Amino acid sequence: MSFKLPAIVAVAVLMSGSAQAEPFHLEQAIAQLDAQVAELLASSGIPGMAVAVVHGGEVVYAKGFGVRVAGAPEPVDADTVFQLASMSKPIGATLVAGLV
Repeated sequence: MSFKLPAIVAVAVLMSGSAQAEPFHLEQAIAQLDAQVAELLASSGIPGMAVAVVHGGEVVYAKGFGVRVAGAPEPVDADTVFQLASMSKPIGATLVAGLV
């Protein structure tokens, strides 16, 4: 069983790095995601991750990056399921706490 914890942590980093003193502009933030994720994958060694942005109850961005397993050809897409085991609750709570 392989856990994809680094991908979830990467999402937390992206979310925490988006806090700004200026008014929040959803379109501008989304426009920066592709470059931020590419940089994160390159600097961290994470083989792949999926990112989704939900705003107002609607998915406004969903995209996969990289591959599912390092060295394998299968790409990550917006519908890739990552195994989190029992880590989803503490990670989710940490993400919510950071946003609050």
